[in-house]
Amino acid sequence: ETIFGAQFAAIEKALWASGVPGCALRLPLFMDNVFADAGSVQSSRAMYAPVDAFAWHTFVAVADVARAAADILASPALHKGRTYRIFSARFTHAQLADALSDALGEDVAYVRVSYARAREAMVGLGFPAWQADGILELFQLIDKGSPITNLADSENDYWKITGTAPTQLGPFIRSIAEAFR
Repeated sequence: ETIFGAQFAAIEKALWASGVPGCALRLPLFMDNVFADAGSVQSSRAMYAPVDAFAWHTFVAVADVARAAADILASPALHKGRTYRIFSARFTHAQLADALSDALGEDVAYVRVSYARAREAMVGLGFPAWQADGILELFQLIDKGSPITNLADSENDYWKITGTAPTQLGPFIRSIAEAFR
């Protein structure tokens, strides 16, 4: 069980115990978290994290979460009591840097830093220590190839709920590129 997993398990348990008809959406890391790299990409054309640049993992675009939730709310009876896994794309940090490079027309480097340095930076930016530890725990799972952070396409319920394809990395990055100039 992970730091964030324990939090969300308690929320799901309370939902099911409440008797309120509902469903649960289980989500991986947000693609939108790339905005945290905007400053370093703007200043040094680099992004920093402790995870292996070539380790695959799943992400979800917040817009995809909103689309799936809206579709669920439009027909709640169809989803009562269900638990869904929603994700948008599988990619590596190297691919993320490449997508930023393509969108900006300039090389963006991915720089792997130590886990200790990443924690120090997150806490220094104002992340509570528990949250930094939770993020780093997820990055360690990515490095280990854990199925918790690298879901199979067959596990994605986004298509089932919306009838549409989820957001992919290239179009997503191109749509937000101005924030990184």
